[in-house]
Amino acid sequence: MEYFYAPPHLITANGLTIDGDEFVHLSHVMRKQPGDAIRVADGAGTAYDVIIREISKRTARCEVTATHSRLNEPAIDVTLGVALLKNASKFDFLVEKVTELGVNTIVPLLTERTIPRHAKTERWQKLALAAMKQSGRCVLPKIHDLTLLRGFMQKSPANSIKLIPHEKSAQAFST
Repeated sequence: MEYFYAPPHLITANGLTIDGDEFVHLSHVMRKQPGDAIRVADGAGTAYDVIIREISKRTARCEVTATHSRLNEPAIDVTLGVALLKNASKFDFLVEKVTELGVNTIVPLLTERTIPRHAKTERWQKLALAAMKQSGRCVLPKIHDLTLLRGFMQKSPANSIKLIPHEKSAQAFST
């Protein structure tokens, strides 16, 4: 079943609306018609089985036939803090793959040896949306703004497990 995205504010108890880029993809690329069944994720943890009821010039109105909470989502919430990579396309690839694997939050980190000094947050958020739909998830990972490593470590909850891989570490992991 094809996946589409509709933000929570466009969803009601028995219906939802698809607009913007998702509408273009639905109507012009996938050529969906009224009566077609699709699945729509809200990015907040719920997926909806819907039937397209009406397609206008800019929106598609759908009827909800079933609701699935945390469909295809892991049991734990994972936040990945990762330093910006020198090659921007590799960071794009990283965003796609960790989204497909179930990461819920991605924090690009500015470290002492980070070469790039700017984040492409909007681009990465679009890549995460595509990867969420491709992998059948219903949670859209949040991509944070560029964050200093020290600030990231200080803001993480005290009771969380922190795994910090380092090629020269003598420990198996650090908390």
